[in-house]
Amino acid sequence: MTNNLIRRGKTYYWRARIPSSLATFSNCTHLCLSLKTQDLQQAECLARRLNLKRDEMSLFAPVKLITKNDLTTIFKVERERYDEKIGRIATCARLNAQAHNPEELEADHDNGWAYMVAAVFGHKVSTNFSSDCHVGKYLMRNGVPKSRIKGINMCYGLIHQRFSYQPSIDRIANPIIQRLGVELTALNQQAILTEIFKARAQTLLDYEKRWPAIDPAILEDTHSDLGNETNPAINTTINDMLKSALATAEPANADITNDIEPQAPVIQQHFEQTDASHDSTTYQNTPLPDGLTDISTSDFDQYLDDLCEIKDADGQWDAKTKQQARQTIKLFRAILDEAEVTHTSEIRQKHVKYFSQFLRQIHKDYGRSIRSDQPYPTPAQLRSRAAYLKKQGAKTGLSAPTIRRHFVYVQAFEKHLRSAGVRVIKFDYDGLLPPKKSKSQQNAASPKPELDKLEGVFKLPPFTGCKSELKQSYPGNEIYHTGVYWCMLALVYTACRRGEIAQLDVKDIEEIDGIPIIHFRNSETKRVKNISSIRQIPVPREMLRLGFMDYVSKIKKLGYEKLFPDLFHAHIKNDPGERIYHILDKSRKAYNAEHTAEVISWDRMLHAIRHGINTALYRAGVSSEDRRTLMGQTGESTNEIVYTGSATPQQIRDVMDKLPIITAHLKARPINLLPWIAEKRIAPWGRIPVLRKLS
Repeated sequence: MTNNLIRRGKTYYWRARIPSSLATFSNCTHLCLSLKTQDLQQAECLARRLNLKRDEMSLFAPVKLITKNDLTTIFKVERERYDEKIGRIATCARLNAQAHNPEELEADHDNGWAYMVAAVFGHKVSTNFSSDCHVGKYLMRNGVPKSRIKGINMCYGLIHQRFSYQPSIDRIANPIIQRLGVELTALNQQAILTEIFKARAQTLLDYEKRWPAIDPAILEDTHSDLGNETNPAINTTINDMLKSALATAEPANADITNDIEPQAPVIQQHFEQTDASHDSTTYQNTPLPDGLTDISTSDFDQYLDDLCEIKDADGQWDAKTKQQARQTIKLFRAILDEAEVTHTSEIRQKHVKYFSQFLRQIHKDYGRSIRSDQPYPTPAQLRSRAAYLKKQGAKTGLSAPTIRRHFVYVQAFEKHLRSAGVRVIKFDYDGLLPPKKSKSQQNAASPKPELDKLEGVFKLPPFTGCKSELKQSYPGNEIYHTGVYWCMLALVYTACRRGEIAQLDVKDIEEIDGIPIIHFRNSETKRVKNISSIRQIPVPREMLRLGFMDYVSKIKKLGYEKLFPDLFHAHIKNDPGERIYHILDKSRKAYNAEHTAEVISWDRMLHAIRHGINTALYRAGVSSEDRRTLMGQTGESTNEIVYTGSATPQQIRDVMDKLPIITAHLKARPINLLPWIAEKRIAPWGRIPVLRKLS
């Protein structure tokens, strides 16, 4: 997919970030334009043209870059600040009688050269520092003993890990950029990081004045095969090595006054010392003295994959649940990155609180329009969008059930980490979760439509006649036996869930003792809500009267696997229940706009029908146990759950017969399939657009 190309509904849009050099002319961070086309190839061509135009405008716009004088000042400030910090470390070593410990000098040496590598090659180098790579050759050319390469590699891995997240770079470089008044660009950020790396390298490599009791000769590689004793790269002194390596790190203009004061936490540094061996620049899990492991937050995906496999094997999480869990943990890790937490041992209770507050700040529909090939928005971007929508009058903050669901995944992941031997505190969720609604509050919040309202649903075009196969929401003379037609009948007479009926397979229609039944069960492509949802429900008499079994025979003869193929997209994975909503809601709005009495007006239309049917059965004197059996709900007592077998199809049919008939006005007609279903073609709304010539 072309960059900055998105799809809303059927229309393609070009949405691109406004370059910082042009942002002063606008109050927004992105520009969104409708391409006014549904053709993918045409949209990609237009998007590429717009991308090129935007890049040209950004290239020739006046951009204020950081100057050499500014870089010199940054170098001096960081040099003084870091020298003071390292000096305190040396003071603490003397306090603990460790001033003669060679490991102190070795740590400064390895960290200093790691920062020098980051300054010369950048902090994103992926190499093992071997003698045949460019980094290894650079170190050996500057006389670094071969025995120290492994330690430098480990230290550079920590630098690489720390600065692999954009929030860490932003937190260090952006305040400096703001004080200098230059443009916020990647070039300016890298220039500032380079000067900071140089300053830290020079401070660390000037270790002789901090550790006078330690002989620097301990760093020499007496067992290396780098060359003979006449090799000048080996025989040079430490001071000569510094002069050679730091030639580019000296300030270009030494008489510039120190006009920038460091702001905390503008420039910070945190080293993770470990005895574990590292064979690459990536961070390795660190064993701790208590037998636990301190892992990087970047390893969360691996542990989450293990958790999802366990839950899937136990039959607890389906594909949708696993996707929600991944999205939640990705969001939680983004909050940790924002707080500069890089390892599990650094996680504190306050970070869990930050996550709870964040969920109450963002918009309720966050991430809904983000495609898998697009970068996920950062917490700052989500807050910014929520603030913008709040000004437009929209509500912000996730609903209470959604927040509780997010924390269910966080808690499951936390327990999984601790069970895997990872050091992480036990999170306290008291006071962070919104209170759960009581049964009475849930009862008052859910609409329970009367049967006369449900009868009005079947006066809509999909049941009484539509205009055409492409305009099923508009009145007409054509009646098509679609997934919407049969699913609505099943919802009203069986009180099943929309996901259960919409995802049925052809093989789920069976016959027991001469009674056609619908078998709700798990399969490779669908999953029911719980164990009680696995049940066998007789096909309602009204569906049999209107020709449902003839429909099943036709679909089976055509070779379809799904019972309602018109609800599924041909190329992407979609929720078939959303297609029912799309058609019925459009029909409802059109009907209500032309009639004084609304046919249906409540929210969550399909789920409300389930509540209404349950109410009708209650008023008809049906016991709660029989209603739960019909609707696939879990029993309340051990007698129901453990000791009672499933009801027979005839018993369930007797319960269904107590519902009044509200579709008597519908006439039985010969089965009329949608043309693309009968001809086994792709639905018009699910096609990939063909190539068109640009005018």
